[in-house]
Amino acid sequence: MNQVKIGKFILKLRTEKGLTQAELADKLGVTDRAVSNWENGRRMPDISFLPSLCDILDISMSELLKGERLPSEDKESGYKEILLNTLDNNKKNKRKIIGLFTILMICIFSFLTLFIIQYKSQFPKIDIYSLMIQDAEASLNKVLDYQDSQVYFYGVDGVSVCNSKEECFGLKNALMNSQIEMEQMKKYLDSQYSLGNLSRYILWDGGTTMYQNERYAAIFCHTVDGNNDIYFGIPSMEKDLDGGYCGHEKSRIKRFVRTFHIISMEESNEEPEFMNVTLRDYKNKVETISLNKSNLLVVGKDYEMTFSTFQTFEDTTLNIFQNSTLLETKETEEQINEPIVVNLEGQTEVDNISMQVVDGTLSPTGMKLLITDYNEDKYVYGQDYYIEKKVKGEWIPLEEKNPHLINDIAYGVDKNYKLVLDVNWEYVYGKLASGTYRIVKTIFLDKDRPIDENYLFKTISMEFQIE
Repeated sequence: MNQVKIGKFILKLRTEKGLTQAELADKLGVTDRAVSNWENGRRMPDISFLPSLCDILDISMSELLKGERLPSEDKESGYKEILLNTLDNNKKNKRKIIGLFTILMICIFSFLTLFIIQYKSQFPKIDIYSLMIQDAEASLNKVLDYQDSQVYFYGVDGVSVCNSKEECFGLKNALMNSQIEMEQMKKYLDSQYSLGNLSRYILWDGGTTMYQNERYAAIFCHTVDGNNDIYFGIPSMEKDLDGGYCGHEKSRIKRFVRTFHIISMEESNEEPEFMNVTLRDYKNKVETISLNKSNLLVVGKDYEMTFSTFQTFEDTTLNIFQNSTLLETKETEEQINEPIVVNLEGQTEVDNISMQVVDGTLSPTGMKLLITDYNEDKYVYGQDYYIEKKVKGEWIPLEEKNPHLINDIAYGVDKNYKLVLDVNWEYVYGKLASGTYRIVKTIFLDKDRPIDENYLFKTISMEFQIE
């Protein structure tokens, strides 16, 4: 069956009948575009239209399918055979198409299978057995954006993760090719801590975890400001960075060293990883503190302890261990008692509570205020506050341009005894000019009590300087 020949035959007969494409289409109930496609040999009429089309053009089915006039004796014969042959050819063509499609899908599947096998061979999943560090100049370099974190190297050219077969892979490429997840790395470091192969410290800033041994150091940030950056470097990394990591500015309080004499130690009933250690400081004052078992101490000996902190506090043994991170302990015969910068003026009138500005947030219109409270959920904090300015040595309350807009929600500190509040005073006081100010906040007793004037307890305050 010749589709082009049939199309020309339909065109000739339509013209002889004096019909336009639109008129023929209207008679058949199709579009004139369909008729045009038939006549140009692009399409064949649907089999359901063939009887009506033959009637309109005054031809037999055999003549239509042959595409030419036939003798009278042949007009009514042969068309069934033609249709059957056409259908049979269509089936054969469909089988060919299906066969070709099947072959194509098999080829694609085979290619993907080979690609996956090759990829897994080149980038296998890694079960971390050890870490390798390649030392370099002591500089801090960002090497990778990873999920919601940034990965930094300090003092190293690279970090490699190795499996039990001693096959090693660069950490950067391993993360980029999904050979490991960073959480897997953290679990490995935690396991090494459990085995006693490295030390682990958790900072007060929201839960930042630091790992260190004689070969390398790692910092996994988890701050109250949402910083989740990750650092790998040489063992002295934390000391060299001086607090300038995890989004913090360099510490205003440098690390300090103290010597303590160990009087006694006993197991902690509440925390299996900790010991209750009774010690004596350089002033011969005795305190009992909770200390991680990873600090290997012997009763009766003196130890040089190195601390790091991000805040100021009163210089007592209890405050040192509550507000600082113990970085290193080593046996000594020396008495080392480096000073801590102490500045409590105007900070608080309540024991064990302090306020400070989150680094880098102070502006003439507001700040982020970090409250530290070690009173075991005794107090809560609302949004109310007022600001005073120091004028000729006296504190003068600022005049309010607009009334305070506050809600009655009370906030408690988190598990690390910290609370960060956003304070924006532009609506109430406008932009502050240069000078010395202090913010005064009221604290409330007991989380479960309603917040009203009958439960006002005390105030805490903190000085700050607008340049």
